[in-house]
Amino acid sequence: DELGRWFAGGRRKTAQAFAWIAPTPASIPGMFGEVLVNGRPLAEYFTRPMDREAVVFPFQVADRLGQFNVFLRVGGGGNTGQAEACQLAIARALLAADESTRSALGSSGVLRADVRMVERKKTGKPKARRSYTWVKR
Repeated sequence: DELGRWFAGGRRKTAQAFAWIAPTPASIPGMFGEVLVNGRPLAEYFTRPMDREAVVFPFQVADRLGQFNVFLRVGGGGNTGQAEACQLAIARALLAADESTRSALGSSGVLRADVRMVERKKTGKPKARRSYTWVKR
């Protein structure tokens, strides 16, 4: 956009995330990329280490760790679903920013959306597929 940012979105289960990435100023030595999720720092929003690792994984794969400031807007679903939606959004934004990362991101599988959804509960059954115990008499 006009501010030099790249935008992309991602979904997982019922969670959806939108990512804006902007390059960190190279003029400031020791400047490290900042990740904000809904206006809060990454470590504060995602308390589980596995979820935090999932969010920064596209940067590790593309060897761009610390080169971008990330602003994420996320909603719906649970913690892990939101983290994986963020991962897809960041990977797509990285691809928009630098097309040369396509091979690294593609081979690691972060550009592939996981489209699996929870199966709905059926009437006459306690869960989606589970049936009540069959009694002959």
